[in-house]
Amino acid sequence: MVDWLRRIPNEGLIHFREALNYSFVVATNHKALMDVLHTNSYDFVKPPGGREFLARGLGYGLILSEGDAHRAARKAVTPAFTIKNIRATYPLMWSKTQHLLRQLQREIHLHPEPGRKQGQPSGFVEIQGWANRLAFCIIGPAAIGRDFQWLENENDPPSADWLLLFAVSIILPQWFVKRIPCNANIVLPQKVEYLRNLFHDILREKRERIT
Repeated sequence: MVDWLRRIPNEGLIHFREALNYSFVVATNHKALMDVLHTNSYDFVKPPGGREFLARGLGYGLILSEGDAHRAARKAVTPAFTIKNIRATYPLMWSKTQHLLRQLQREIHLHPEPGRKQGQPSGFVEIQGWANRLAFCIIGPAAIGRDFQWLENENDPPSADWLLLFAVSIILPQWFVKRIPCNANIVLPQKVEYLRNLFHDILREKRERIT
């Protein structure tokens, strides 16, 4: 995809077709991204298959809802994102970001760029998984008062299985995707059950404090 962005002339969008002749559009500059994610976001819905796959873990909340349901969910959480509340989380954001940078430096030292000796400060890191961990490490303490310390968890990176299932979900129905014999289909229900129990415990603790 990065190679396409460099080689194919475009004015902000690249259209292509994939398996089974499915049509895709990729935003290639900041103006197109702003149009899709902000200015006219309700005109661009998420791929139904990918949305259904993510909903297995996230549910149809603010992240995955569309249209009027999303407007209602956004209105409900807007008070939590006032300037005052956001500024109160600055120390937490700085602390977790600094910790992320240390973890990335460690990753680069452990997995140096091919052709360089181990220990030299040059290499490549897949940032998506680390960005997700950082987001959860900020959301946890800020929203529910619990630090999950996922930046320290080295055993839970997004695996090829997860990425493959997500890609397949875009073109195939969920009843078929759930039957693909891979580790991700086994682990996902376990993780959902773990998180459900965890949040039930957190809610119970908060109720006990109130009463």
